[in-house]
Amino acid sequence: AAKTANFSGVWNAILKSSKVIKYPAKELKDLANDIYNSVAGEAGNYYKMPMRDFVKIYGYNTIREFKNEYCKNGAEEIIKEKLVLNAIINAENIVLTEEDKTEGLKTYYETLGLSQSYKTYEDFAKAIENGEINTDALYTSLLWEKTAQFLLDNAK
Repeated sequence: AAKTANFSGVWNAILKSSKVIKYPAKELKDLANDIYNSVAGEAGNYYKMPMRDFVKIYGYNTIREFKNEYCKNGAEEIIKEKLVLNAIINAENIVLTEEDKTEGLKTYYETLGLSQSYKTYEDFAKAIENGEINTDALYTSLLWEKTAQFLLDNAK
């Protein structure tokens, strides 16, 4: 909990002092649409409300206003975090070693309940080797965790 709190403080300070010059237009549009669709699904499935009524809960008069403000701002925040994190990774030349990957995958295997799908870690590793499991998201997560630790270690 302390590590998470420390990282939150460091990360918020970094984000506050960072500025995005230009957001990637397609990614921004796609992510804003994803946010809208998620909220619309929640409105319909969970709250059983039409979206035109649901946006009023958020303080917006129209769906268009909701999309242009709430969804776009949410997408900008997510993209900013990703851009800043990747800029730090590139500037500091943070990379995953083979040891990082192996240890990280072992941790994921143990903590994500993958033992229900793969009886042993070796079975899990073989599935990765055979291309049955896409490791891109896992490795990205590990790289971001390593970067978070770097930021904590170097915070002043």
